[in-house]
Amino acid sequence: MLAGLVDDGTIGDLNEKVGTYIDWWTTDPTDARSEVTFRHLLSFTSGFGGGAPGAEGPSSHSCLDDDKGDFVACAQEIYKNVSLVGEPGKVYSYNSNHLQLAGAIAMEAGKYKNIQEIVSKYLLLRYGMANTTCGGGNTNPELAVCLQTTGADYERFLAATEARTGLTSRTLYDESETNWTPFLDDDYTLYGNYGFGHFLECYDSAAGFTSACKEAMVHCDPGAFGFYPLIDRNKGYYMEVVAYEATAKFYPRSGIPEYLRFLVKPLVDAIMSGENVTETAGHHTPKFNGLGMAGVNYIVKCYVDPLSCL
Repeated sequence: MLAGLVDDGTIGDLNEKVGTYIDWWTTDPTDARSEVTFRHLLSFTSGFGGGAPGAEGPSSHSCLDDDKGDFVACAQEIYKNVSLVGEPGKVYSYNSNHLQLAGAIAMEAGKYKNIQEIVSKYLLLRYGMANTTCGGGNTNPELAVCLQTTGADYERFLAATEARTGLTSRTLYDESETNWTPFLDDDYTLYGNYGFGHFLECYDSAAGFTSACKEAMVHCDPGAFGFYPLIDRNKGYYMEVVAYEATAKFYPRSGIPEYLRFLVKPLVDAIMSGENVTETAGHHTPKFNGLGMAGVNYIVKCYVDPLSCL
């Protein structure tokens, strides 16, 4: 969505310092915030705050919890009150600050009065997501977590992204899928390294971002409540695991689809390559045994005792 403003020239360049677009952002070279670019915000490498996948914690900024507040004013509060952790471009922090700041910059650059105008133009209308909202249309949605969508709607987004038809620039797709956290290659990360708003998948790898993960070229964006979409660039397809929620009640078994992805994907790989799995899929076939004992135990415990998954 936000890359769309670079695509149409509203924001001139990913590497342009964001102080170019907003007067409340410092351009003082002695202040590290002056070095922050739009690319840093989209790749979560701006340094605004800390956090890691699985350990994000609650928001420390009350304005992010006020979905009817002023979006730009909330971004300014984050800008003024959150200390930089490390040097922009050389540190990764998984939190909501980056996209809130990027959204405010997009509003200022495009002279938009409401963030929902951007959501509608660059996401919902562009990708045909008629049954999707961002924070119910409120004026200050938390961009990093606001999406309420359906499997069918998100498939439209995945299909356009896999085919590279949502944006006019092929270069922007390449930029968005680049590993912008190479300094994490040797460290443990829950889902893998990071591109623009998504992970270059290397799930639960104690060995860090391995060569096998690099060669697999799987881009994923696990979401809360049982949602696991991915694009496999190596094999040329997209897929998603979506947990059906029949009621508005909290779904405590949301962790299960993360493991079902590993059970299902080897089958999808085979089918997409033209293999007939009618017989082999129902038998003990080593290449289809995508789950280890830890994953099986987690699913069983989560299903029997949902509160253990919280």
